[in-house]
Amino acid sequence: MNSEELQQAIEANTGARAKPSKGIAQLSNAVDILVSQFIRPNAQQALANYERIERIEGVAERNVEAIAALASSSEANQQAIAALTALSEANQQQIAANAEANAVSQGRLTRTEDLVTENGMQIDILVAESRADWQNARESLAAIIANGRRIDQLEQQAS
Repeated sequence: MNSEELQQAIEANTGARAKPSKGIAQLSNAVDILVSQFIRPNAQQALANYERIERIEGVAERNVEAIAALASSSEANQQAIAALTALSEANQQQIAANAEANAVSQGRLTRTEDLVTENGMQIDILVAESRADWQNARESLAAIIANGRRIDQLEQQAS
């Protein structure tokens, strides 16, 4: 029996009053009192409870769906965290490798700078020696020219 049938039965019992004998009338009055004071309020409360239970079941179903969605989302987040952790570890390894390569490059750069400085000093020495050789060559050339002139003078005097 559903809630509508129960409500109809209650109304049928309270509306159909017969006027037979006094005992039946008293019995009918007692039944009316029972219906009006106990059965009808209890039936109405039962109907309200059924409606409340249906609403609670609806909320529970939505909560179950939300929990399933959260569980799925949580699993996806766990996978993303695992992937990001692996990527972070790979990045840390790459950073360490880059630091080592940077240290090696820095050492090579220092050696190259030292070689450039040493080569620069050697070039300065070679330039100074070249200038000294140039000066010597000028002086020698000037002496040769002077000797050539003297020879010319001596040849002119001897002739």
